[in-house]
Amino acid sequence: MTALTLADSFLNDLDELEEESVDKDSKVADREEELCSKPSVVLEERVSLLRESERYCQHMRSILNFMSRTNDVVAEEGNKEYEIIVESNEVLSKIDEESNRVHRLLVEKYSHKFPELETLVPEKLDYAKVVLRIRNQMDMTQIELNDILPPTSVMVISVTGSTTSGAPLAHDVLQKCIDDCNEIIGLDNDRIMILNYLESRMAKIAPNTTELIGAALTAMLIGTAGGLEKLAAVPACNLTCLGQHKYRDLAGFGNQATMPHTGIL
Repeated sequence: MTALTLADSFLNDLDELEEESVDKDSKVADREEELCSKPSVVLEERVSLLRESERYCQHMRSILNFMSRTNDVVAEEGNKEYEIIVESNEVLSKIDEESNRVHRLLVEKYSHKFPELETLVPEKLDYAKVVLRIRNQMDMTQIELNDILPPTSVMVISVTGSTTSGAPLAHDVLQKCIDDCNEIIGLDNDRIMILNYLESRMAKIAPNTTELIGAALTAMLIGTAGGLEKLAAVPACNLTCLGQHKYRDLAGFGNQATMPHTGIL
């Protein structure tokens, strides 16, 4: 009788273990289904955050409007075009931040297709152009990249792309990558237009400074200082620190590695 009781107890323990195993498998299956049904954060994140903003669109319209005029710029505070010129430095900074953000999204998605490409093409504009050419193509010999990259880089990409561990992307993911590429290229076109506009105006607003350091740096200095008069009031010893950023110390390096007193110049 005792032996029978022990056997029954043993069988009951086995039944309980099987029930626990079934419950655990059921929970795992439910979790996997939840993850599969949950939308991807990367795929759903909007691309055009900056270029869709009203302030940005208004600024670009103002630049196009002023570029169509040929009259001289009045370098006085309160003048509408002068304010646009000063604000352009902030817009250029936002364009750079937005371009970096979209580039990170693009790399995160396209790395499933060509994980080595980020290392081979570190410059974000070239990366976007290359992705637009390659897309889902696995045979790199069919891709023409000589008008984007130097021949040595094209050769390395062709060899690496032919042996990559990546796989073709789904249609919706590929379309998101294409949208990211077009956004990066569009942001760069806007940046070039703003720089061309500033170059055409800086020679009239600050001709001496423009002659010394160029129109782009002159515009950055004026924008950072808050205007031409405020820039003229900055002591010479502080000019090199104008526009500096606060960096955190790099792990394993001293404070000198962060160059804390380095600004636009």
